Amino acid sequence: KGKVSIGPGTLLLATGITLASNVNIEGSGMGKTVLKHSGTTLHSMITGASKDDWILSDLTIDGDQTGVSTYNADRWQREQAVELSTCTDFVIRDVEITASRGQCIHGSTCTRGTVEGCWIHDADNWGAVFSVATDIDFFYNHVEAVYTHGLYAAPNVSASGSNRVRFSGNTVIGVLNDVTHTDSGVGI
Repeated sequence: KGKVSIGPGTLLLATGITLASNVNIEGSGMGKTVLKHSGTTLHSMITGASKDDWILSDLTIDGDQTGVSTYNADRWQREQAVELSTCTDFVIRDVEITASRGQCIHGSTCTRGTVEGCWIHDADNWGAVFSVATDIDFFYNHVEAVYTHGLYAAPNVSASGSNRVRFSGNTVIGVLNDVTHTDSGVGI
C-alpha cells in the first residue's frame, strides 16, 4: 500500500484532492496539517469514487466558510468537503473538519468504512452522512455546531437505505434545525 505524508503547514486547495485506491494520506496531526479551501466558489475538498482500501488521517480540512460566497442556498445540494461514492474498505481517522459550507462528510453506496476520532464542527451543513451504505462504523467522534445532521445513516427504506451501521462513543451537540427539511436536527 502506498503512503502520502503531508507535513505541517497550510495547503490552499483551489481544486479538490482525488483519492486513489490502496493509498494512505497522512498529515502531521489535527491543526498541524491544514488543507484549506481556496476561492470564492464552493468545491469539494476531497473526493473518492469507486476507490478501495484507503486511509485519510491526522489533518484538518478547513472549508473557509467566510471566504466562500458562491454556493447553492439549499444545504442538501452543495458540494461536500469530503465526497465519497462506492468506496470500500476505508478509514477516516483523527481528521478535523471545520468551517464547511457543504456537507462535511457524505458517502453513498459505500461499504466497510470507518469514521473514527474525528472532530467535525462549526459548519453550515451536515456532520457525516452515509446513504445506501453497508458496514459503516462511527467511533469516538465529536460533532458540534453543524446544521441538519450530526452523524447519520439513511435508514433502510425499500432496500435502498443503510445496513449494519454502528455508533459507539460519539458525542453530538448543537445540531441546528434547517426548517426547509423535515428530518433536520438529527444528532445520532
